[in-house]
Amino acid sequence: MEFLQDSLDDWLGENLAAYGDDDYLLFDCPGQVELYSHVTAFKSLADYLTGNGWHLAAVYCMDVQFAGDPAKFVGGCLAALGAMVQLELPHVNVLTKVDLLPRGEGRAGLDRFLIPDGRELGADL
Repeated sequence: MEFLQDSLDDWLGENLAAYGDDDYLLFDCPGQVELYSHVTAFKSLADYLTGNGWHLAAVYCMDVQFAGDPAKFVGGCLAALGAMVQLELPHVNVLTKVDLLPRGEGRAGLDRFLIPDGRELGADL
């Protein structure tokens, strides 16, 4: 990531020049949380792209396993919030792998995390 940060104009700028105004690009980024909370590489990338006329949005993917435990859920939400604040971009949170939940009670228990009640989560913690 530091190499990318140092090569924004040289390497990335040259490769992005081949795309037009109607093109969409998807950057599939690694899942290490510290890259979004402690390292400035993604913020530099976002600033570079917006400075060159690209419109950006961030999608934060969180596994459904985080929604099974209130402490993990709050931790995952705080990590998503940290990434949102660090990147300063429009942000969408997505709960992934929901199809792996067992039918019945597993999916019914998910409802309390989709529209969470702070008091209820606080009591569970």
